[in-house]
Amino acid sequence: MIIAIIAGLVPHLASPPSVAHAVLGFQQCAWSSDAKHLAVTIVDGSKPFAYLIDLKTHKHSALDFVSEQSSYPSWSPNGKWIVYNGGDAKHQHLFITSPLAASRKQVTFGEESQWCPTWSPDGKLIAFTSRVDKISQVFVCAPDGSNTRQLTRSDTHNFNPVWTPDSRALIYESPRLKDDKDKLYRLDIRTGREDRIDASQDHLAFPTCNPDGKEVLCSHTGSQTWSIARVSLNDGSLRDFIPKSTYAAYSPKGDQIAVLSYKDSLHDVRGQRQWHLYLFDRAGKERERLW
Repeated sequence: MIIAIIAGLVPHLASPPSVAHAVLGFQQCAWSSDAKHLAVTIVDGSKPFAYLIDLKTHKHSALDFVSEQSSYPSWSPNGKWIVYNGGDAKHQHLFITSPLAASRKQVTFGEESQWCPTWSPDGKLIAFTSRVDKISQVFVCAPDGSNTRQLTRSDTHNFNPVWTPDSRALIYESPRLKDDKDKLYRLDIRTGREDRIDASQDHLAFPTCNPDGKEVLCSHTGSQTWSIARVSLNDGSLRDFIPKSTYAAYSPKGDQIAVLSYKDSLHDVRGQRQWHLYLFDRAGKERERLW
């Protein structure tokens, strides 16, 4: 299925947006399968753009040369393709591109937008979110956009799905409780069984799975501050891990963690906080700042 994508790729035609070294914000990041590159979503001004970063040279390049906005890149497990959502402020759809060629293929269409795509570890499915009756639900489709299937049918929004390492379940955030704070839920895509995985009273967002399948990293908001927390998939216990940060993703081997943080923040001329991208080791010790 993945190989067939290349036949529909069309070339990019425009130039990438210019980005300063320090940007206003980072939203999300994803590792390549060989851990040599990161795909990131940055916000420069008010628009998100997807970029690739070479971890050896620290050079970065735009992923999409056409869309007014692009975000949430996710690598295929073989490292040859990236899925992301692109388009304008009103409509976002899923695109497949090769990091080695300036080309892309649109794989989802329709009046409703699709966003937050994530490629399953076995390469067979892409999960994403889209609205049904104004409520964000989780869907899956084949890498070419076919065989779309709705998985969640709740009366509250469901955001930011991520796969468990065995490709059998998705973890996502949703404000199901009366406190209107997002909690983390797990859905078995074969049986449809859903369960809450955390035991926190605080707001949790942007989950990412440890490659060993034992825990989730997520953004934890408590007492008006952000931190990265570890949530056990065994008992739901939560432990704060990296302060002043909102997103973290383990490398494929689990030995490194890419972290979006404002810990060294300087406010720009608009009085807004600036964010940076860091590499940490698995113990939570900073190794280097990438951007």
